[in-house]
Amino acid sequence: MLIKTLTKSNLLGRKMTEKSPHTSWRQEYLEMKAGLSKSQIRLLKEGPTQLAQAWLLQAMHNDYNKMKGITPKKSRESGYQTTMKEWFASNKDQGV
Repeated sequence: MLIKTLTKSNLLGRKMTEKSPHTSWRQEYLEMKAGLSKSQIRLLKEGPTQLAQAWLLQAMHNDYNKMKGITPKKSRESGYQTTMKEWFASNKDQGV
């Protein structure tokens, strides 16, 4: 775990003095993707300072994952969504 010192610029949303581990995809994306605008390059290097910039950064991260072939794991751990077959099987002996 990296220990980062807080400075006044950190409180204003500017980049940290040390690199975080989650910024490695940003550097790789800069090298992979051609035709990025100046604002996109700055966003990848410095990070978001506004909510809309965070949305753009997330869109670029999704594009990066798509380019790398990374798909999120589909887990059923939450238990919120089931198929009709599973629901009928679990509620079969309810006496209804």
